[in-house]
Amino acid sequence: MELFKHSAKSIDQLLAEDSYTPEEVAKLLGMSVNVIRDACHEGDLKSKIVNHDIVTITRSDALEWLESR
Repeated sequence: MELFKHSAKSIDQLLAEDSYTPEEVAKLLGMSVNVIRDACHEGDLKSKIVNHDIVTITRSDALEWLESR
């Protein structure tokens, strides 16, 4: 059983998107998905969370978070 979903989209495809899953942000930034999830749940990285599941992260919020690190 796979614990984490992996994005089938290429980096080029992801760069054309306006919103991402935590897995896609991790892929784009070369980080662990756990770092992204922790930042979302701690409120450091803005995201839409429904029932404790991170649904989406906008590109602008991901960039803002990355710049603040």
